Amino acid sequence: MSRLREEAARWFLRLQDRPDDDSLRTRFEAWLLADPRHGHEYRQFDSLWHGLDRHDTLQQLARAAETRRQQRRQLLKGSAASLLLGVAGWRLWAWREAQPQWQTRLASQQAPLRQTLPDGSVLTVSAASRASVRYLAAMRHVQLDAGQALFDVQRDSARPFVVSTPLGQVTVLGTRFAVQLDGQQLHVAVASGRVQVGRHAGDNLAVLQAGDYLTLGPAGAERTPAPAVDPFLWAQGTLAFHNASLQQVAATLTPYRRKPLRVEGNASLRLTAVVQLRDLSAFLQRLPQVLPVVVTDTDSATVLRPRR
Repeated sequence: MSRLREEAARWFLRLQDRPDDDSLRTRFEAWLLADPRHGHEYRQFDSLWHGLDRHDTLQQLARAAETRRQQRRQLLKGSAASLLLGVAGWRLWAWREAQPQWQTRLASQQAPLRQTLPDGSVLTVSAASRASVRYLAAMRHVQLDAGQALFDVQRDSARPFVVSTPLGQVTVLGTRFAVQLDGQQLHVAVASGRVQVGRHAGDNLAVLQAGDYLTLGPAGAERTPAPAVDPFLWAQGTLAFHNASLQQVAATLTPYRRKPLRVEGNASLRLTAVVQLRDLSAFLQRLPQVLPVVVTDTDSATVLRPRR
């Protein structure tokens, strides 16, 4: 079976299984638009599938076969049986391909969560992050729905590692990389190896190597310099800021706290510092010694204001 036909079979089974999943439907439509051949393969599969399931279609085939000579009729019976067995085998194969061999969900609150996967790959999600993992026969798949994740992926050329998000998809060839959802932007950073980034399956907007950073937003993909907040150290319990704005500092610290951090007033202040996650309260207490700010706690937030 060709690769395109395998993809069409998988999409058909997913849609049969989850007909009301709007997110799945959106990704399927993007797959259709990515290549005219996708729609052709899917329509052929759909037509064959439903055509063989229709009772009147089977009756018409039987009547047509009955009008032929005995030898021809026997030949057609054998061909029809082979066809039905082939479709049944295809259906069983596609169903098995779509069944997860292993799966789990991760939902972190105010601290990172680390999960070692069956092949030795490691997934770490940051605070306030949600991800689900499914290992299929032909693919290792992670759906990152919110937050930030770090991946240490074991290479397996027969089973690619794919990270899907609402904003784009990352396909991995064995590497260490980080993915972050930030509003309408998807940030990807690569520490080693290579990854392919696109809007959906089959799309290739960029291939990133070690040391590359990319932001994917509504306007497209853009390679960016090293970010102001280190994308990897948080998995080791450390946040590293390099000339980060006060807004960036507040947005980075908020998921790790019960109350959010809010910046009021002068937003031009910048910070270079290394912060331990276990020491956030002490860091905020010391912050006025480093920057001209006042830290005030309210019922709903911790507010950073410029010192007058």
